[in-house]
Amino acid sequence: MLKWIIYLIIAIWMSLEVVLFNAVSPLLGVVGTLAWMLFTALAGLVLMRQQGLQSLIRVFAHLRSEVMPAREMMNMGMILVGSVMLVLPGFFSDIMGALLLLPLVRGVLLTLFRAQNSGIPEVNPIIIEINPDQLREESRMNPEGPRPR
Repeated sequence: MLKWIIYLIIAIWMSLEVVLFNAVSPLLGVVGTLAWMLFTALAGLVLMRQQGLQSLIRVFAHLRSEVMPAREMMNMGMILVGSVMLVLPGFFSDIMGALLLLPLVRGVLLTLFRAQNSGIPEVNPIIIEINPDQLREESRMNPEGPRPR
């Protein structure tokens, strides 16, 4: 069932690309259409590098301060998808890619995603520090393996 939904989404996407291409290309002409495709591809590559690098720096800052960078990772994913959509030829993919590169749109999507997944419990790991000397001592005293706690 999921396979057919994916096929339907792809078919709708391609249909929108063809309809928009047929509507916009006569207005721009051949040279204008090719220039637009080249411009958006270059813009996608530049924005991927610029915004992706900034987001990666924020991820490392969160990791240094021992904070889970979930929001920044989602941001990076949307930046990557938006940039790739700009690189792909087509007016609909350009529109969707440009929207994903806008921080306001990414913020709204992150808020919607968080609201949709708010029922998922947060993981609260318990960290146990073990001294290697204690581990050796315990294994010498109990050769069958660690005792259950």
